[in-house]
Amino acid sequence: MRSNKYQVSRLIHEISFGKEESTGKLNPNTGKPIKGFVAKATVHYGTISTSVNQTISTAGSTLANTKVIAIRHNPLLYQYQEAMIDGSVYLVASISKDEQLNAYDLYTLTAKTTHA
Repeated sequence: MRSNKYQVSRLIHEISFGKEESTGKLNPNTGKPIKGFVAKATVHYGTISTSVNQTISTAGSTLANTKVIAIRHNPLLYQYQEAMIDGSVYLVASISKDEQLNAYDLYTLTAKTTHA
């Protein structure tokens, strides 16, 4: 019952869920396909403020580059392990699901590190 009290008017941001795959572009130097984040679904979300203890218990001991957001309950989004917010790619660390009527799921996201 905790997350269904979230106000729908706070869902003012957009997040895209998807995965890393071929972008349809080719590297001009090698001719190989360029991989990158490809969005499959876009939804609105709202930010959540959590205490340090809540964040640690939700996402493990890593606090750096972690976000907790609320999204209207949608089981179709559970298949995605990556998300993009404002051009930054995040990994879905955990989902706190609430399956009640008009419920919201809490997603813990951690910034995806890339090694070039």
